[in-house]
Amino acid sequence: MSADNFRIPRKGVPYSYINESDLGDSFPLQSTEARRLIPQQGWVDFDDSSSRYPAPGQLSEEYKPRNDSTKRSLTYRIGQWFWDVGGLIAAVAILIAIAIILRNYDGQIQPNWRFSFNLNSLVAILMTVLRTTMMEVVSDSMKIFDEGSRGPWGSLKLLARIRRPHPVLLGAAITILSLATGLFAQQAVISVPCVIQETGFVGTLPFRRYVSSLDVYRIGAGLWVLDYSTKDALIDAMANPTGNNSAVTPSCPTGNCTFASYDGITHSSIGLCTQCADITSSATEVVPKNTTYTNGGFSFTLPNGLAISDTLPAGTGYSYIDVKWDTDLDFGRPSAGISEIGSISVLQFTASGCITTANDSYYDRTCQPQSNMPNRTSSMSVLGVRCSYQACLKNYNSRIIAGTLNDTIVSTIHAPSSDPLGGTLTNVNFTTAKLPCVINGESYSLSNISTIDSTNITFVFVSVNGQNVSLPEQCVYGISEIFIKALSDFMSPEMTGNGIVSSAGGGINGMLSNPNFYSGNWWLASLYNRGNATFDSVSANLENLATTFTNYMRVPRQNFLDEYATPTLIAAYAPSTIEGAVEQTSICTQFNWPWLIFPASLILATAALLCMTSILRHYDSLELPNWKGSLLPLLFYGLDDARPGIQAISGVNSQNSSSSGHVLDRNKLEAMADRTIVRFRRTANGAGFEQTNSGTIS
Repeated sequence: MSADNFRIPRKGVPYSYINESDLGDSFPLQSTEARRLIPQQGWVDFDDSSSRYPAPGQLSEEYKPRNDSTKRSLTYRIGQWFWDVGGLIAAVAILIAIAIILRNYDGQIQPNWRFSFNLNSLVAILMTVLRTTMMEVVSDSMKIFDEGSRGPWGSLKLLARIRRPHPVLLGAAITILSLATGLFAQQAVISVPCVIQETGFVGTLPFRRYVSSLDVYRIGAGLWVLDYSTKDALIDAMANPTGNNSAVTPSCPTGNCTFASYDGITHSSIGLCTQCADITSSATEVVPKNTTYTNGGFSFTLPNGLAISDTLPAGTGYSYIDVKWDTDLDFGRPSAGISEIGSISVLQFTASGCITTANDSYYDRTCQPQSNMPNRTSSMSVLGVRCSYQACLKNYNSRIIAGTLNDTIVSTIHAPSSDPLGGTLTNVNFTTAKLPCVINGESYSLSNISTIDSTNITFVFVSVNGQNVSLPEQCVYGISEIFIKALSDFMSPEMTGNGIVSSAGGGINGMLSNPNFYSGNWWLASLYNRGNATFDSVSANLENLATTFTNYMRVPRQNFLDEYATPTLIAAYAPSTIEGAVEQTSICTQFNWPWLIFPASLILATAALLCMTSILRHYDSLELPNWKGSLLPLLFYGLDDARPGIQAISGVNSQNSSSSGHVLDRNKLEAMADRTIVRFRRTANGAGFEQTNSGTIS
């Protein structure tokens, strides 16, 4: 085109976007036609005054022509996907926020927010926002496949139609799978029962380090007796083996407390241990010499003098159980290294393990023969049990759950007799050491006990592995010889007796009734167990006696002091306590992070889809703007020559422009749409929209 001629652009194409093919007829610049087309105000008028464009001499930078072969700048291309990248970043940020929130509340009590709003509600809202931002990115990337961007159903139909690999398949899959993001997010946070430590509260559990002479009453020179409450506890343990009257009562405000442990041991307490043995094989059979005995029965005895018989002189009854307390200790001068303070032996008849057949008037019973008693009646068996009692240290692992103390014995250490300890422990001479020993939160053994700060600590000598070792009093546990003597003096008469089954009540066939103890020791009848005693039942009863004693020594009480008590001795011998953490049962949050892998994978897939879409746009030979889901291009550029759309009067672009022609991008179309007013008209040529104002870009 020469400088003297002016070629009119085709209708609707501004100068800044015209190509050679967009130019129409040529007119001389000085011709009447050119002057008509180029008025003084610098605008080119077309068919009507509603569409005006700058004259060639007055074009702004925005409207100046440029070479369409030049690629758009990187900044321009990034700007096209700015909101999509921003949405993707927002989705990642939301997922990270969900993970941080759930991690912060993991193992914690569920927050008590207002209006019944909880953690699950917050996660659901955040995940909904995440899916919305992610779907916006996916839909923008799939606008070329319109139906696939219209939700899961459209995506399913799109998947069925596409037969070859294409990025849009990824977008359709993301759209469908995104429906499960809420479900996976809810699985990431679940409610579980939990125990939370309460601050400001302390749980306590008693234990006993020393049992001294202050725990008994002195009634005369060399005479000591247990206080009545201790006697009552021991008798109750025998009479009611399944009872709980002497259980340790801890202090725990919420009913759930834990205590610090060292090597699995929370605390230790001095007490009694038992060791039981079946001594039935030691029983011997004795043929009675008295001809007045009925049934020609036999007696069965043990070496310690216990005896039972299935026949006695007529009218006196049958001796079915014999119980005895024995002790070999020479009190006042105990032998060193002896920890056994006494034993209880039991010899009795039993029907346990026998085959019983009920007849009209009696029971027919058949028992297994016993080789050491060939003449024993076949209707009863003989049982012998011996349980010895030792002073010992019991190591516990304890916890309080729902108000119940769970005391588990981890180990026991015998406390043998020795020379009396010095200092305040003059009479404590059944002793043992607890090693390692915890003092002020530090654990000490023989290898490092010398490093302890001895300030305000009293050391005593105690036997450890046959050697006398100086240890802090906190590491030494023991029982006074005076207390052991008082205990033995009580056990000897109270745990000794003979049980008789009256002839009127049954004899052999009536042995299932409990016997009478003419000595008055009725509580021993529990050992007989209505003629069905076993080694396990007898040993359990006698072991319960030791447990009761140990527990009762841990119970604080005020009636054991005598006239010799002093504040120092009271502090030294009274039960001590350990302190523990108070816990509260509640409902807590548990964070199952693997469930967030699914939404994270969808975000990565969305990022991959965005990258592929932007790359395809970059190498698009048509160089079309990124209109995404906007309907403005359809309105302004129309469908074809027969239906040109708003551009016929707005001057946006020529419908007949070539595919390489430059067209307005989405932002400029939106700017023009903001200034364009249209109306719908019907004409002889058809119906369509008509612009009522200029709508040009300023």
